[in-house]
Formats: sequence, C-alpha cells, structure tokens
Amino acid sequence: MERIVPQSSRKSASRPGLARSSHLLLFLMLLLLPGCNHEGGKPTTARNVLVMGLASEPDSLNVYLSRMTESLIIANRTLPRLAEEVLPDARRKGGLFPSLAQSWEFSDDGLDLSFHLTPGRHWSDGSDVNCDDLAFTLRAQTDPAVGWRAASIKRHITGLSCPDPLTAV
Repeated sequence: MERIVPQSSRKSASRPGLARSSHLLLFLMLLLLPGCNHEGGKPTTARNVLVMGLASEPDSLNVYLSRMTESLIIANRTLPRLAEEVLPDARRKGGLFPSLAQSWEFSDDGLDLSFHLTPGRHWSDGSDVNCDDLAFTLRAQTDPAVGWRAASIKRHITGLSCPDPLTAV
C-alpha cells in the first residue's frame, strides 16, 4: 500500500537542508538590506553620503543631548575631531594623528595647549571651521543646562581663547 504524503511534507522530507538553506539565505539578505539605497538601486549622485544600518533610530543627532548609542555611532562617523586616535596594529603605529588640527603643542609650563587648525576645512553648509566653533563646542559641552553626560572630562579646561581664526589656546 502506498502512503500518500502531502506535497509540502514531501519537499522538506526529501531535502531536509533546503528549508535551513532558504532561511539562511533570507537572513543574509536581510542583513544587507539596511545598506541599500532607496533610489531603486540607482547609485546616488550626491557626494559625501553616509548610509548606515542601525539597530534603532537615534534619539537625537545632537551628541550632547543624546542618550542612545546609535546617536554616538553617527556622531563618530560624521563630526570632525581635532585629532584622531588610532590604535596600533601590524601595519601602523598607534597614537594621535592630525584631523581638524594640523598640529598642537604645549606651552613651556605645560598648562596651555595650542591647536593649529587645518586651513580649508568646511562644515556641510560651506562655512569655514574656525576657533569660534571650538569655543562654541566647549561651552555646549560644559553648560549645566545642556547636561552632557561626559562634561566631567572637560572640567580641567579653564578657558579657550582664539588669537586668530585657526588657533585655539
């Protein structure tokens, strides 16, 4: 007597790894989906576009008001820093490397640190990055009304002066 097996059962019974492979393929496709653009697969013509896949929406694009990791991830990829910290590996020596600041030095007494900004650096609106931007950032970071969680790391900075647009002391 022949046993009748429903079609859906026959498929998985004859190829037990097929269902698992299909699920794996679907999972891999979903992993790649956040990096896809929404222009129907056409590459964007805009410059400086960052496409990121995040676990959730950031709560703010203002890093000083944010409380979520996603906001910090975006800030680390988009906001300029005076210097970039690079960890050592087999290809390069680690340390601090110029970014917004092309150079820096301490005063003879070690109490003042002068940053010399790289000329020609601009914000997304085209305006020049200058010392006033650094002063504004320091005020925002240390303002109790803002309540930045990492404000305590700036507690030893007693002030910031701008002898010229590309120098911060």
